[in-house]
Amino acid sequence: MNCLLIRACHDPFTLFAQTCAAEIMEALEEKSISFRDLLSIDATRENVERFLSSPENHPSIVFGFGHGSPQLFTGHNNEELLSSVSADDRTLFSENFFYLHSCSCGQELGRKMVEYGGMGFLGYCDEVWFHEQNVLAFKRAANKGILEMIKNNCTLINAYELTIAAYNEELEKARRTRKFFAFNCLKKNRDAFVKYGVDNFVMSSIFTAIDT
Repeated sequence: MNCLLIRACHDPFTLFAQTCAAEIMEALEEKSISFRDLLSIDATRENVERFLSSPENHPSIVFGFGHGSPQLFTGHNNEELLSSVSADDRTLFSENFFYLHSCSCGQELGRKMVEYGGMGFLGYCDEVWFHEQNVLAFKRAANKGILEMIKNNCTLINAYELTIAAYNEELEKARRTRKFFAFNCLKKNRDAFVKYGVDNFVMSSIFTAIDT
């Protein structure tokens, strides 16, 4: 098992995030990629640390759906799961890839994950905004690149560029239909989307490392 899903599920944002997570889980299953799913009360520091510390799960691909801040990613009931300031977490980052669907983690935590040996990071460096007017549009844009990494083994830089392009497409739709609040939310999220790591990183490199 070399993929970990962390799915906090306790408020409107984390409940909405499940629609994005469901697509990712479906893509993993279609590719016959096994994963551990830490849903709701299982999205705890103890479970995350146990998984990422296990040699049999190293290296790993981590998909996180929860709340965040510049230095923290949180799980069930906002329990701190991963931190850029904890020396203990540095070994949890090494050689792993992280996709964090949360506010602000890309400001510092994502950068530190790569500085401390992580293979790559995709996420957001500011607050993530969503509204009933842009839920589906946000899902289409937010999931575009990461789904291509899973399904077609595209590179990190291509995944980032595909996500930005998908946001631009949804922005144009919102502009044409005069959904101005949705437009503003989508624009904020597009502008906050960031990547760190080697541009040509592909997920298959982690699967190959495990096979060997």
